[in-house]
Amino acid sequence: MAATLYDASAIQDHDRLAALDRREAVGTLVYEEVDRPCLIALVPKTHRLARKRRLTVADLEGERLIIQTPPHCPRAVTKLQLNLFHERLPGSMLPAESGEAVATLALAGFGIGILASIFMPPDGRISYIPLEGVEPLSYGIYHPKEVDGLTRRFISLLAHPS
Repeated sequence: MAATLYDASAIQDHDRLAALDRREAVGTLVYEEVDRPCLIALVPKTHRLARKRRLTVADLEGERLIIQTPPHCPRAVTKLQLNLFHERLPGSMLPAESGEAVATLALAGFGIGILASIFMPPDGRISYIPLEGVEPLSYGIYHPKEVDGLTRRFISLLAHPS
């Protein structure tokens, strides 16, 4: 049986979805973590914050933030964004539908992009700065407990691409 990536929007059973969020085994599926990406700020190299090695939530006060919209963003990233930036006024947040849109708007000077590092589009004109004090995300795959050799190799390549 081949591994399948789970799509939270396709799951109607809320108990099962909650179990998936907790990364628990669900029925015959198990969760295998393949990466622990952090939340990063995308800052144009010309911005005053671009030379910092790390940023805090306090560093971002007064800045417009560009965030990926919830339907186009992993649930864990959406939860982090809500927890970190829940006190902001709506006008201080700019929604974007993809990582590429977040990067483009940041590069154009509309604000500072916030993304999971795994989704950052490469661009030499942007500084990718980790957010301090934010837990890394768990990025993984749900698959049947028993997998064939080809599926095991695929999961291994996800976890260790080089």
